[in-house]
Amino acid sequence: MNKYSQKEILEQIAEGKISADEGFVLLQKLNRADKDISRLVEINSTSKISFDTFDDISTKIAPYVKPEFLQALREIYFEEGMSFYELKELILKNLSSDYSKALAKYGYKKLSRDDVYSFLIYSITPEYLYELQQRGYYDIPTSQLIKMGMHDVDIDFIDDLKDQGYEELTPNQLIKLQLRDVTPDFISTLKDLGYHNLSVNQLVKLQASGITQYFIEELAEVGFRELPPSVLLSLNSAGVNKEFIIKARMQFGDDIPLNQILKMKKHGVTESFVKEMKSLGYEDLSPNRFVELKKGGVETEPITNLEQLGFKNLSVDTLLELKEHDISMKYIEKILETGLKVRNVDDFIELSDHDVSADYIKEIMNLNLKIRNIEDICELADHDVSINYIKNLVEQNIEIRTIDDLVELADHDVSAEYIKKLQDSGYTVRNLDQLIELADHEVPGDYIAELKKAGYERLSIDDIIELYDEGIDAKYIGKIRELGYDRLTVEELLEFQEYDIDAKFIQKLADRGIRNLTPRKLIEAKEHDLLDFFED
Repeated sequence: MNKYSQKEILEQIAEGKISADEGFVLLQKLNRADKDISRLVEINSTSKISFDTFDDISTKIAPYVKPEFLQALREIYFEEGMSFYELKELILKNLSSDYSKALAKYGYKKLSRDDVYSFLIYSITPEYLYELQQRGYYDIPTSQLIKMGMHDVDIDFIDDLKDQGYEELTPNQLIKLQLRDVTPDFISTLKDLGYHNLSVNQLVKLQASGITQYFIEELAEVGFRELPPSVLLSLNSAGVNKEFIIKARMQFGDDIPLNQILKMKKHGVTESFVKEMKSLGYEDLSPNRFVELKKGGVETEPITNLEQLGFKNLSVDTLLELKEHDISMKYIEKILETGLKVRNVDDFIELSDHDVSADYIKEIMNLNLKIRNIEDICELADHDVSINYIKNLVEQNIEIRTIDDLVELADHDVSAEYIKKLQDSGYTVRNLDQLIELADHEVPGDYIAELKKAGYERLSIDDIIELYDEGIDAKYIGKIRELGYDRLTVEELLEFQEYDIDAKFIQKLADRGIRNLTPRKLIEAKEHDLLDFFED
């Protein structure tokens, strides 16, 4: 059962939450629990024993010690006090041997000193063992017997359980029932309410969960009779009572299923929440839809605020989506303050999903870009197009025709500085594709300027990229030009590079009297290893 203080139990009786009879049972349980704690003593403890405990133990050992010892023991206790350990040692030294012989008769031989003492103080008497064996309980382990005594599993308890139909229970089951305060009266009450043949575990769970006669009778009053124990436990755990069921029926009709009532209670669908939602126009929702709203964390205040901003008649799915995406009123208000045209609340969700802040929108709009819609802003954010990147492009007077162009430039890491260098080189890039292609090949702007100085002013983008990729620079061209080859085509330059024809090769041929060869002849000379012929 639930743990209450004496004051809490009395308050619940006064408030009508439990009946007087139920309160009495709870008080009995509370007193029994206190008693159990006082009896769960450490028999070897050196702490002083209380009078109540001493009196209880001395009464139990009386049949098994001499009267004069018992009298002396009491005198010592009242004069000097006594620890648990001291009491144990004195009792065991003066215990009649008849006690051990009687225990041995029932199969309990060679007990340890602590076990003998535990048998004494927990009322494991020969008479108790006899009665147990008469009921079929033989050879119960010593530790279990001590637990049975410790938790007051007496013969009356066993017989009363048998009268209720619970025969041949194991020692552990008896201990569990008594420990959890499952009394024969509790079982009898459940039977009267229609609950027969419950298992030990079911009984324990019902009692431990605080299922009372009053609770079951209240459920019956509203039409829920003989519910399965598991359902009783679920209802009680969630706090579903007669009052909640009546209110649920008033709001959703008498036919509302119990499982929906349980879900409502579990997820905090209160009477006030339903009323407020209905006042906002959500009148035809099923109980399950209200549960969805509560599970999703939807509250009524944001709905009211959204209506004031002009966003009305939002569907349940939209409300849930707003909450799922953590769209706060603060975020919505800040987005609206930017002046961005928002068509519906789905736009807020889209902006939030793309991590678009109100500050980002403000900066974009201040740059006077041709923003077509929210999708454009989301696309910029998706491609990590920063405000500084855009500003740099604008400062270099680079014309941005569309958002797609801007995104593509950013994706290829085409910086404003790079574009400026190309512009300074005097080379005219006719379209965005050409610009991106140059950037992809990492062709520097000053490379193009050097080619122009070397006389190559009207090269195509493909020519420039191929020359750069092959490592042909102005220095290479200049050295060959000094040797008389100043009108080479791009194709010839590329062939020279392919055959490793450089200024050194041409000079070596000249040193051997071979001069003024055409580009084709130079290639053939290299191809046929002409220098090797001279060197051999």
